Amino acid sequence: LLGHSERRSIYGETEADINAKVHLCLGCEGHPNLGVILCVGETEEEYDAGLLRSIVDVQINKGLADVNQRDLGRIVIAYEP
Repeated sequence: LLGHSERRSIYGETEADINAKVHLCLGCEGHPNLGVILCVGETEEEYDAGLLRSIVDVQINKGLADVNQRDLGRIVIAYEP
């Protein structure tokens, strides 16, 4: 479970941090079937400002940056408002 809102807000995880963890999980030797749940979502303030789509687009694009197409089936994207 990567990119959870609490990890983003409390621990300051960046999109680059989350992307690195995605790659780490997908490349985990000995666990070739390890899946990833990538959490995306906006804060209440971002929602109120009408930024939902742009925030989530950025999180998905940066979270999946340089992921091999063959690995996309191992990733579930979970929207958490």
